[in-house]
Amino acid sequence: MYTINIEKRDSKIKAGKLRKNGITPCSIYEGGLSEVILIQATESEIMRMLKTKGKGGSVLLKCNDESHHVIIQEIAHNQLMDTIEHIAFLKVREGEYVNSVARVVFKNRTSYKKWYTD
Repeated sequence: MYTINIEKRDSKIKAGKLRKNGITPCSIYEGGLSEVILIQATESEIMRMLKTKGKGGSVLLKCNDESHHVIIQEIAHNQLMDTIEHIAFLKVREGEYVNSVARVVFKNRTSYKKWYTD
């Protein structure tokens, strides 16, 4: 399981100021309509994670004394600046069903061939 070290984020500091300092704002949502946990991680750690994990990937987030088992729910990407704006994580509990996406990668796929004859 991929592990990231995170910090809790102060809601008074604007996200644009964090991004200028090389920090990516993130949030953790739970299944119901409970409160959202605001977190932050360094941009380099987020980019390292996104090389192996994509949307729907399972990640372990570690704060000082607590850890959260989450899946990546949404990635907000700025196309012009080629940066990550925000990542939303969904907290997963054992024994609970979650709807998510999965990335399928085909290896050694040949080009299209005509399998029938006219």
